[in-house]
Amino acid sequence: MARMSPFLEKLIRFIEKEKLMNKGDRILIALSGGIDSMVLLHCLLKLKKELDVEIFAAHLDHGLRETSRRDANFVKEICKKWRIPLAAKRIEVKRERGESLEEAARRVRYSFLRKVKNEIGADKIAVAHHATDLLE
Repeated sequence: MARMSPFLEKLIRFIEKEKLMNKGDRILIALSGGIDSMVLLHCLLKLKKELDVEIFAAHLDHGLRETSRRDANFVKEICKKWRIPLAAKRIEVKRERGESLEEAARRVRYSFLRKVKNEIGADKIAVAHHATDLLE
């Protein structure tokens, strides 16, 4: 194994211990452009050879935030620069009866991720959340 940071060493041990990925897996990363998903992408790219996985990304622009187009462009630029295959889509979120806008956005996002996973033949979907993401 190539020399890596203590953080990445701890992360790879955790991934292996919890059996989160298998050799040869195709991993689809839900990439919002926020710090949490960008760190996930960066770490998995650093560990790609050691884990023996392929990395793909998916970005769904809900158009809910003022910065959503900027985030989508940022994700596209990073994926192009880092040669990560990207599935990106912009949609209008429609709420179902009794559903909050956040719930509708989450429902649509996970539906999109499952669709992309099936289309590319990915084995796993990786999502990144931080401590304040209590609902997911």
